[in-house]
Amino acid sequence: MSAVHVIPSTADLIAEVAHHIGVVETDLTRMLVVFPGKRPSHVLRKVLANRRGSAFLPPLVFSYDEFIDHLRKEHLGGKGRDIDMLDAASLLYEIHSVSPRLGGDHFASFDRFLPLGFRLFDELEELLLAGADAKHVAEELGSLTFGERHLLAKYYEEFYDRLKRNGLSTRSTRLVEVATRAGELDLSRYTRIILAGFYALTPTDRRLFERLAKTDHAVMIFQDGPGLKNQIGWLLDGDDSSGQMDLFEGSVSSEGKRGGPRIHFYRSTDTHGQVFALSARLKSILDEGKPLDERTVIVLPSSESLFPVLYQALSLFEEEAYNISLGYPLARTPLYGLLGSLLDLVAGAQGEAVHKNAYFRFVLHPYIKNVRMTGRTDVTRVLFHALEETLAREGATIVELRDLEGRHVLFERIAAGLSSETEPLSATALKEHLKSMHDRTIRPFLKPETLGAFAQKIRDLVFFISDESTAWRHPLFARYAGKLLEIVEVILRSEAATRVFDDATSYATFLRSYIGPQAVPFPGTPLRGLQVLGLLETRSLSFDRVFVLDASDDILPGGRSAGMLIPQKLRERLGMETHRDREKLIEYHFNGLIEGAKEVHVFFMENDSRQRSRFIEKILWKQTQENDGSPMGTVRYRIHLAQREPQPIPKTESVAGMLRDFEFSTTALDVYLKCQIRFYYRYILGLEEREEVREEIEQLDVGNLIHRILKEFFDPLIGTTLKKRDLDTAKLESLIDAVFEKTFGLSQNGAVYLLKRQTQAKLREFLEEYQMKIVETQTVELLGLEQKVSAVKDGAHLSGRIDRIERRGDGKVYILDYKIRHDDTPYRVAWKKFDPAVRKTWTESIGSLQLPMYNLLYSEISGEEVGKIVPAYVFLGRNYLDPTIETGLSKDGIVTEEMQRNLHTVILGLVKEIQDPEQQFLPASDLKKECPGCPYQVMCGTQWAKEGRW
Repeated sequence: MSAVHVIPSTADLIAEVAHHIGVVETDLTRMLVVFPGKRPSHVLRKVLANRRGSAFLPPLVFSYDEFIDHLRKEHLGGKGRDIDMLDAASLLYEIHSVSPRLGGDHFASFDRFLPLGFRLFDELEELLLAGADAKHVAEELGSLTFGERHLLAKYYEEFYDRLKRNGLSTRSTRLVEVATRAGELDLSRYTRIILAGFYALTPTDRRLFERLAKTDHAVMIFQDGPGLKNQIGWLLDGDDSSGQMDLFEGSVSSEGKRGGPRIHFYRSTDTHGQVFALSARLKSILDEGKPLDERTVIVLPSSESLFPVLYQALSLFEEEAYNISLGYPLARTPLYGLLGSLLDLVAGAQGEAVHKNAYFRFVLHPYIKNVRMTGRTDVTRVLFHALEETLAREGATIVELRDLEGRHVLFERIAAGLSSETEPLSATALKEHLKSMHDRTIRPFLKPETLGAFAQKIRDLVFFISDESTAWRHPLFARYAGKLLEIVEVILRSEAATRVFDDATSYATFLRSYIGPQAVPFPGTPLRGLQVLGLLETRSLSFDRVFVLDASDDILPGGRSAGMLIPQKLRERLGMETHRDREKLIEYHFNGLIEGAKEVHVFFMENDSRQRSRFIEKILWKQTQENDGSPMGTVRYRIHLAQREPQPIPKTESVAGMLRDFEFSTTALDVYLKCQIRFYYRYILGLEEREEVREEIEQLDVGNLIHRILKEFFDPLIGTTLKKRDLDTAKLESLIDAVFEKTFGLSQNGAVYLLKRQTQAKLREFLEEYQMKIVETQTVELLGLEQKVSAVKDGAHLSGRIDRIERRGDGKVYILDYKIRHDDTPYRVAWKKFDPAVRKTWTESIGSLQLPMYNLLYSEISGEEVGKIVPAYVFLGRNYLDPTIETGLSKDGIVTEEMQRNLHTVILGLVKEIQDPEQQFLPASDLKKECPGCPYQVMCGTQWAKEGRW
């Protein structure tokens, strides 16, 4: 008859186990100890060695899973190949392929079924451990019709029948086999069997424990904690044949007992605040000369805090002074990120035509852009960044790999810039290098093949990155790569290796559902150094000093999983774990960790979206009842909130010299008119925002697209008088189709399709309601499109690009500039405020100098009189596109020659002011109007300036 001991939560479980083993005998191999996890075995052996002080043969120490496998193989002669979730999902798919099936035809293909298959396998395993038979499952699930989850009974019965027929096993079938055949176990070879530290047991676990409880040399040691009495009450059912229950006494020695811990709480608004507070506390302990050894633990319930702790708090220690033992999600590693960006690229590809933004997300990943060429890593970086800048200026969002490999002019420019006498570089070599990278990274994944072939491609990619790039220099790359290659080997050995997915998109889904959730191990040992563990890794262990991070309610106990197939009520009736059970389990282990320590520091976040854990609330409430409040610290940041006014920037001699030869564009003068400091940053220092390939279709992209279509449509008509027959809407729509296909590819869904329909409608209306009506009322001779013009006027070098120039029947030349927006207010001149003799009024009254500049330039290069040149905007964003969309510089449309010349005076006056070496660059006069949205806000310190408020 076994002995059952329940020791206090403040006791040391390992010391209690060591007490039951003793140290008299030299050979302890006939003793068997079982813990829930693996880590306590290391501590137990160390405790026994310290007590004995000499060599000995240690007992057999197993984790629970190791214990089950040991009993099955060594005592019951169990056989059968173990399978993992991928093999299980493949087998479940065979069952799923026969109607009726879950989800109907939605999960008909293997790739669509796979994420469901993984979830299904997890729940079937739980059902088996709950001891539910197929009939019971069918009865309980029979009332469920939504989502056809009542069919789970069919999957449950057939899946385990097939496993048995095929000689396969899972964790649950192995445990059920051992529990069912427990009566056959001959455990006489062991002088003592100790099971310690268990809490939540499934019905199958209980069957095995009941058999072990009948063994007179078995000892079961439980540690008190929330809900334990309910968990082990089944050991007391019936008479005392179940064993001797020794509640809350145990036999633990005095060195294993502890008093209540001193608990300190620290709240912060974010993770960084927690880590900074942790670092400060660790440093304080070190400064006091106190030890931070294996009796100290940093507990991370969320792996998201691992790297902030590693690079901030643990930077205080030598690497040998701590060890980490927890899993880190592969999905959060840069190697997984690289695979994700590659598969997203492939998923959106049409043959070898790929989306520009997806392409650059992949090739600009550090592992790719640092691939060596002739031993140099800078070549690949320059190559891809140059390609990005070039394509960002182009309107197309789709690009062919062969097109990228054929940009010889770009290759020549890069080669010239990177070549030296000792290291010459040719355009041909650059082309071959780019093609080789496409061949070894992107092209292999473009064609869907078997899952095994896909895994092989991942392996080849990892080896390529490791061999050819600087990725191996990353301190953790080998660990990430090792885990990924381990997964690849599992896939290659799997029954699913021969299955083929429908398309490349499915591989990205497989990456997220199977590869991403797997954990990269950070193996460690509890025998040396400061410990960094996950919460469950602390099971059965005691520490003197405990630091717990992320004690927020969404992490401790955590949110409820929404992915379960069986509802909570039915899970409870079927004997499966529920959300409530999971919460109790987390609370039990958290309580044991806290109660077993001498000193505890708990860090948590409190902000608009997070609140402290309910477990902390319970501790605080208990302390309030006992009049023993723990200190609560708050992590605060020191922030300087004074509003800073931008200061004038003086012109140096070199800047003044540069400005003497500066070519002034309309954009440059508009920028200067609004904010002289912005002009300085952009045109003197050259600090432009880097043009990047954008995710969404923005107004700038739409504008470039419209300009391109109108340019191509009217280009053949330059030098002719426009006729009604020239304004062919069918020709226009054909041109729009061609431009959109070249820009966005053949697949035009969602936003692209909508934009195309809008473009067709608007430009058709532009031809019929605007252009046609003008042609009907007067002659229109088209003189130029997208014409670059420049001239030198009074020593000022001016330039611009005019969208359209035409001469009409009234003999005047019309200079037109297309605008995609509808509001003309930002471009007008407020003539009532404007005074050419008063500098202050220029900024206040002039919206833009674009049209006045075009008037001046065209007059200079053509000899046309200023009064016979009519500049105007054409607002294509208006609701109705008739001749009224053509708008000049004044609201009433009247702009005299004198008004034009006054604006010319402003242009030349601004140039003179800019070139004046004594004139400083001044900030905008209206910061709340000009600073919001400015890319130089941080440099000026005007982030505080918000439109409409200060």
